[in-house]
Amino acid sequence: MKYLTKSITLAISCVMAFSVQALSPESQSVADYAVKTYEQAMVDSLTKLVSFKTVATEGMTPDNDPEFIGFKAELKQLALELDLNYFLML
Repeated sequence: MKYLTKSITLAISCVMAFSVQALSPESQSVADYAVKTYEQAMVDSLTKLVSFKTVATEGMTPDNDPEFIGFKAELKQLALELDLNYFLML
């Protein structure tokens, strides 16, 4: 878990290093609050999503591969929990 969090933090830091504009103190405060408040929930959600082996399997499609079906079901559940519109394009 800690490794995942550190990896995500490092990736975001690398991207932000190339940003031309610094965050305002207010924006930084909001970002810090979000990380402090929601960090574990983000890690838990990502842990669930990356547990699915969503790689191409010969003879399978995303519509009949149990890993893809489970991934889409988990993604839909997360969207519903966040009150986001979720639709699946077939």
